[in-house]
Parts: sequence; structure tokens; C-alpha cells
Amino acid sequence: MCKKKQFTAREIADVLVREGTSQTTTGRWSVGFEEIQNRFGLDLSADSDAGRLIVIALKQEEEINELIMTEDHIEMSYHLEYCPACNQGGAAGMGSVFSLLGCNIYDDHLPQGNAGVPENPSEPDAAKEQTEGMTSDLVMR
Repeated sequence: MCKKKQFTAREIADVLVREGTSQTTTGRWSVGFEEIQNRFGLDLSADSDAGRLIVIALKQEEEINELIMTEDHIEMSYHLEYCPACNQGGAAGMGSVFSLLGCNIYDDHLPQGNAGVPENPSEPDAAKEQTEGMTSDLVMR
């Protein structure tokens, strides 16, 4: 008779975080309950005791910034220093403001296609509109 290994909530959390941080390109990772059930033999749901234990274990992981459990999966976002795509050291990382702020800001909030070009050419330039009539104490030397 082949016994399946029993995993603790901490072991499952460690595996999920390790895989998520190594594979994320955006600082976020999602894993479905079905995948957890297939890999660890744990029948998970958002309102089960096992689900609550996994959430508690994940929230104790230092890599986790934010965690949401939905009806069929767990969504995690990681702190900047654990996001390989954002955490570029050396000259490559120094030149990018986004390497300091985090890739989630770039991915979620800034248009990448026609950056700086209004979607509708008839729209006024928002930056010009906001700065009209303002004076500056900045002096160029």
C-alpha cells in the first residue's frame, strides 16, 4: 500500500511562495485550488479550515505583500525585493525608476503602447492644462 505524504500548511505555503517568486514576471502569482489538490492531496476551499490554515501560513511568509483567497484560487503579490523582474541590481536596475518603485506600478497603471500620446487627439494635454498660470521658483544656472 502506497501512502501519500501528508504536508503541513507551512510546507505548502513555502512551496507556493518559492515557486511564485521564482516564476513571477509582475510581482504577482495565482494558484488554483485544483492545482493544490492535485499536487498536495489537499481538498481546499475558501471557507474550509484547511483554506484558513493555508492563508495564515502564507501571510506569515516574509515575501508576501498581499494575499486574496477567492472561491477557486489564491492570489498573492510579493514585496519588491522578491520580484526577480523588478529586483535588477547593478547598472540595469539603477537606470529605471520602475526598478525602484516596483513593476506592479508599471504593469498596472502606465500605458505601454503609445506612452504620452493621448488616446483621443482632440483631448487637451492634461499636463499643460494643470500647469497653466503657475509660476515656478526653479532657476536654471
